[in-house]
Amino acid sequence: MDSSTELPVHADFLRRVARRSNRKVRTKIFTTNYDKCFEQAGSAGRFVVIDGFSHMLPQTFDASYFGYDIVQRDEHTDSPDYISNVFHLYKMHGSVDWTRHPETKEISKTETPENPVLIYPRHTKYELAFEQPYLEMMSAFQAAIRKPNTGLIVVGFGFNDNHISEPILAAMRSNLNLKVVVCDPVLAPEKARSEGEKDWDGIAKTNQYLKKVQSLIENGDPRLALLNGTFEDLVSVMPDILAETALEKHLERVKRMAEAS
Repeated sequence: MDSSTELPVHADFLRRVARRSNRKVRTKIFTTNYDKCFEQAGSAGRFVVIDGFSHMLPQTFDASYFGYDIVQRDEHTDSPDYISNVFHLYKMHGSVDWTRHPETKEISKTETPENPVLIYPRHTKYELAFEQPYLEMMSAFQAAIRKPNTGLIVVGFGFNDNHISEPILAAMRSNLNLKVVVCDPVLAPEKARSEGEKDWDGIAKTNQYLKKVQSLIENGDPRLALLNGTFEDLVSVMPDILAETALEKHLERVKRMAEAS
């Protein structure tokens, strides 16, 4: 990835889920990916990303920044106005542009860190997830899925990380107002579909967490759904709740003008 990399699916996803009414809580995106796709797609779409880092240089991490918001203040009025197109981004396994100061232990952003702050796929992953800054991300995730009237969309996560899967299952059990959609292309393997097999369960038959989700669905739980598909498939059928804003229309006109020149 570089500054010219286009991310149309990520951009479309943000446009559909992060443009919410200012009266509602900000959309929260929790990702186990290390890449900067959401940051770059958000920047291209003129979104403001609140990711736990300061808005001054050097950008340093402090969980209290997740409590901040962005407002527009008019000199003619006393009350601030919350701006649209803001979302929270929690990178639960670290990021390719995070680095930890060897002495102060502060985490900051840099384009070329020598030792990126990451949780690598290894047997100590579970233990590392309960160290800082990952603990802050996990705490925020658990708090979010226990709030009433919450929707959780799970995309491309195979429920193989126990420290994330367990809180999701616990929230399904205890939060009656939680609605969950799990989308994954291996829920119904292509080979089974092409050969006309009726039993398509895929990983839902072998993964202990997805087996429990499927059991809840089969026993009539209307809050849950399993969808076979990719991230691209899901975004293409997600409803676009809000109309395109004047700013978005203008940015598209400017982009086309640049391409035509």
